[in-house]
Amino acid sequence: MPERAHPAALIEAFDDVSTRQALSDALGGFCAWSGLPWYALGPLRPAWRFGPESLTNFPAEWRRRYDRAALGRQDPVIAAVTRRVGPVDWREIAESAALTSAEADTLALAAAHGLRGGVSMAVHLPGKRELLVSFAGSQQRRTEPSVTAAAWMVAAQACNCWRRLEPAPPPIATRPLTRRQRECLVLVAQGKSDWDIGQILGLSDQTVHAYIGAIRSRYGSAKRVQLVVRALFEGQLSFDDVLS
Repeated sequence: MPERAHPAALIEAFDDVSTRQALSDALGGFCAWSGLPWYALGPLRPAWRFGPESLTNFPAEWRRRYDRAALGRQDPVIAAVTRRVGPVDWREIAESAALTSAEADTLALAAAHGLRGGVSMAVHLPGKRELLVSFAGSQQRRTEPSVTAAAWMVAAQACNCWRRLEPAPPPIATRPLTRRQRECLVLVAQGKSDWDIGQILGLSDQTVHAYIGAIRSRYGSAKRVQLVVRALFEGQLSFDDVLS
């Protein structure tokens, strides 16, 4: 195969991506250049699935079989990318002496669907998240080093686009704490015990426990300091409240 020039134009194509379709088109452009016609991009999990959030043109029958049989649990590609930084060649995985029989069966099934070689990688995103990026082809051979290097750069660009296109999380609807809940939490922030709070506010221990328990349920936390931090974050308390 003739030596390829640096695919700068293919990488730059991701700069203008503003929709999932445009991202698919940019990935397709790299696939056409690389000779690896199939791509997959989506959240990396221990049991990978071609879920609706994934972006892929892998053969439909393979996707159905993969998900139906939960093959992500025994996919050596998934296992390999979680242990390594950078691209992993499928042929390297297939030739590994550490391959289990179940993992070998998964690779054999992929080959039966035309997926005989390729390169995959995990790309880290902020917030301890990872995306899986795979490029695959029908040739049962190692991917050229120039293609592997370009795939790594394209994967990074594609994941930046993915992050850009993610919908913003819905705003968290926050209802105000009740007056008594707020009074109790201010005293919790000042290091008071439930007994102290009861004495200061003229409440029984059981009533204070009930107020604090309601705040714990609201924030899903059992630790008092976390309740205070969450309330400060929401603006339910101010630092003046805590320090007064």
